[in-house]
Amino acid sequence: MWIKTYLHKFDNVFPLACGTGFYKQCVPDNSCDIIMSSFATQWLSDKSPVMTSTISPWRSTSEEELRVHHEASARDWQKFLLLRAAELKQGGLLVVTQPSKRLKKSPAQPGEITECTKDAWIHLNLTWNELYSEDIISREEFQSCSVPLAFRTLQELKAPFENAATSPVRQAGLNLVKEPEVLVPPCFAKTLWRQKLQREGKNDSNMFAQILVNSFRVVLEPAMRNSMKNTRTSEEQSAIVEQFFERFQRNVATLNPETFHSELFVGRLVAQKIQ
Repeated sequence: MWIKTYLHKFDNVFPLACGTGFYKQCVPDNSCDIIMSSFATQWLSDKSPVMTSTISPWRSTSEEELRVHHEASARDWQKFLLLRAAELKQGGLLVVTQPSKRLKKSPAQPGEITECTKDAWIHLNLTWNELYSEDIISREEFQSCSVPLAFRTLQELKAPFENAATSPVRQAGLNLVKEPEVLVPPCFAKTLWRQKLQREGKNDSNMFAQILVNSFRVVLEPAMRNSMKNTRTSEEQSAIVEQFFERFQRNVATLNPETFHSELFVGRLVAQKIQ
């Protein structure tokens, strides 16, 4: 069946979805009017070479681990922007959204940085620590499981644009249209939990935890399996992965979803190519 879309209302519009990795050039120079990237640039181009004490490297307590992570994050962000600057036509727009960090607005804690889905990452790390402390996974497996994600602050998002004289991004013609901003959409898991509580009077915290498992499995399972690829069979990996998420779900289900920090902070940036 032929489905009529919004594209039929416009002439000379050629939407493109490209399967090339976004740390490579995807289209020829000066060929795009608008480039949109949604929930992609939080992924780093490569895993950090440092063995970490946490599956979320941005939460490390090691200054060296944090330094390597932040350098990789800044390097990849600039590389992404330079590639898109090459692809855009003069006057072309780049729109990027990515999970980010934000500054707390509490007077009691001015300037404190809060990460998105904070409590979920805390309990994911605690669960991985449990498996290690109980000798279910080895020290090597524990330390080599690191998710190649970067949650940037607004300052980190706009840093490549700040100095026109020395910035490769500005010299490539890419300029901010306005200051980046952080949006806070409702947490899907928390919204469904509240709806069920209001409709049925049932505090289904297990459902809340299960939705989080479904969301984070896609992010975490590849990193977990990669950390065990040289030490476990596929069946053994699957058993440990299932045990990990069962424990995480059980632990989170004992908590109050209302006070659980599962909100996603979304950084939004709009830039334009103007030489």
